[in-house]
Amino acid sequence: MSGAGIVLGLLFAVIGVSLVIVKLWPKSPERNLIVTSLVLTLSCLYLMWAVPYMAQLHPLVPPKRTVQHH
Repeated sequence: MSGAGIVLGLLFAVIGVSLVIVKLWPKSPERNLIVTSLVLTLSCLYLMWAVPYMAQLHPLVPPKRTVQHH
């Protein structure tokens, strides 16, 4: 699986879990606060993983190989 496939697959998983949380969380006075907190937590965790992962796949400055002669 390519790097973009992994990132998109996890993005759809996060969206799916968020939709399940929104639909299945029981009605209560604090429902909006709890659901918002859980969805934002999932989104932030995804971004904290995806940004460094993509930065490693496509670095802005490519690594330079140095050849040492003995």
